[in-house]
Amino acid sequence: MDSPIKRLRDMARLWKFRSKLPSWHRLDRSPRLTAEQLIQGISGFHPFVAAEKSRGSISLRPRPNSISRQERAWSEMTPQEIPELGCFVLRNTLCGGEGYLFHKNRIVYDPLLIPWEWRKLLWSDPYHAPMPREIRPRRWPRPLIYFMARDHINYGHWWLDILPRLFHLKKHQPSCFVQCDLAVPDNLPIWALTSLQELIGLNPDRFVSYDPKSSEYLLPPWILLPTMVHQSHHFHPAANEFYEHAIQWAQANVKSPLDRASRLFLSRGQQSNRPVVNRPLGNIEEIEHAFVQAGYTVLAPENFSWVEQIALFAQAEIVAGEHGSAMKNMIFARPGTVQIVINHLNINQATIAALRRQPCLIHRGIGFKHSRSHKPYRCDLSAIRKSIHWAENYRRQLSASPNTA
Repeated sequence: MDSPIKRLRDMARLWKFRSKLPSWHRLDRSPRLTAEQLIQGISGFHPFVAAEKSRGSISLRPRPNSISRQERAWSEMTPQEIPELGCFVLRNTLCGGEGYLFHKNRIVYDPLLIPWEWRKLLWSDPYHAPMPREIRPRRWPRPLIYFMARDHINYGHWWLDILPRLFHLKKHQPSCFVQCDLAVPDNLPIWALTSLQELIGLNPDRFVSYDPKSSEYLLPPWILLPTMVHQSHHFHPAANEFYEHAIQWAQANVKSPLDRASRLFLSRGQQSNRPVVNRPLGNIEEIEHAFVQAGYTVLAPENFSWVEQIALFAQAEIVAGEHGSAMKNMIFARPGTVQIVINHLNINQATIAALRRQPCLIHRGIGFKHSRSHKPYRCDLSAIRKSIHWAENYRRQLSASPNTA
């Protein structure tokens, strides 16, 4: 146990770090703008979709001792209000980096625009964000749509936190894309660029490239900021519109590369080629063997295009795998598809299950510690077999003819 003196030193060190943070700015949702005022670039907030009352996540189904007290509280939350979707208009605002905004020399840290995990990171590590005095403005003559967020090169974050907000802006205010350019980091992966063009229908000639690693930030006449559809503990129910649109588009443009593969196990085995493997599952061979024996197809999603991945998950009935970007593809699975998640790290997978109405079974890693994420951990093989049996029974009941007696 830490001594009182050590705790005081740690607190003093933390406050010293926090003293170097830029000052915060939380945006106000007033005045409320009309669609015409939005196009004119008048500062304020324009609503798209009203706030709703919804559960943070559906009840999780593992054994009571397999999830923490906090996770159980999240999964059993009473109905709560989920904020409305809309678009902020800001003038005299700098945008750049991995999704940072500086308004009047203060960093924008608003719950409608930044996930809770990111705000927590900014508060605990002041060196993560640039200081206002370090930023070099780069003027841009046209208004910009800014929709980036931290980890924009991460596959899971792209589909959860970034692309849905742009979809809703295009759906509710398409005229914004006539007069505005889009700020796009120059390290965006090819698959992300193609999803912007093919799924959202954007013109790449309107992309404004910037370096997210430099201190140069864009300064347009005004910035349009669509609010986030996904937050740490909930999705707005309207997110379903985007994911259903993606499923329909993918099924119309590509055939599934694995026809009738309704049971999938997502492998991370390819990480063995890396010098440092993150979260290595020590008994992966026997886990994969158990799923193969049960009729599952073992695959690595990164070996398929993003369109093929959507088609694969849209036809699945049961999907198992370790927590990570691959399992985030469950947003493209149909309601009733069973999730079997190994070594969950946060509540995101349960929020996906809540949005898509999917049963979610969680298996905590044995011997896993965040501070030693490169050390191997294990998973209880007997618990995995029980989950496979439960999932099969659930799907059997789901597909059974209704009793009309």
